[in-house]
Amino acid sequence: MAFLGLFDNKPSAPAPAPTPAPAATNAPAPADPFALPAAQPENKSPEPEFTKLWDPIAAPAADPNAPKAPTQEDKMKSTIEAARQIDFTKVIPADTMAKIAAGGPEAQTAFAEAINLVNQATYAQSSFAATQMVEQAIATARQEFQKEIPSIIRQHNIHDTLRGEDARYKDPEIAPLLKAIDQQITLKFPDATAAQISTMRSQYLDRVTGKINPKSDPTPTKDPRNGDVEDWDALMTAGF
Repeated sequence: MAFLGLFDNKPSAPAPAPTPAPAATNAPAPADPFALPAAQPENKSPEPEFTKLWDPIAAPAADPNAPKAPTQEDKMKSTIEAARQIDFTKVIPADTMAKIAAGGPEAQTAFAEAINLVNQATYAQSSFAATQMVEQAIATARQEFQKEIPSIIRQHNIHDTLRGEDARYKDPEIAPLLKAIDQQITLKFPDATAAQISTMRSQYLDRVTGKINPKSDPTPTKDPRNGDVEDWDALMTAGF
């Protein structure tokens, strides 16, 4: 039995390999088919605030540290004070003063001569002061004009560019309106180029035109085959 038992013992089956556990993944949870889609942000192209295009342009704020311009009263006081500093008696020669002091007939002639000399000196001083004031005013005006020259040249170049690109500037009925819009946009947006001004003007005209003459939805055509019938008797008479 021991010998035969050797043939009866069957080899034992190998143990099954353990099944590896599924690896943890970070896959997102499936989307809810009944959830509403998230609202997408409205894609708006940046447009200028045309509602304030024709509002008056505010003057630049005054510099509190800037010197105040003198008033007319201040100018008059300065003129009188400057006149008081002038000694017109120095224009009278010493011998003329001696004749006046001595009296007699020669004193009258010397006095008239002294008055004439003082009047001549006064006229010369007044003419010189007036010339200085005029030259100062011209210099100030020239400086102010030089500050405005770049802006004037820029507006001129922009207007020439816009008029050359748009044939509507040759129409006498619409050209004044286009020029007024271009000028106002140039003032409101001083850093805008000619291309940007042209784009803003087109946007403004499109918006204004849409408000003046809004587009109306076309009336749908009625089809009797769909039941769009108002008068069935007329339809039957026509033999549709």
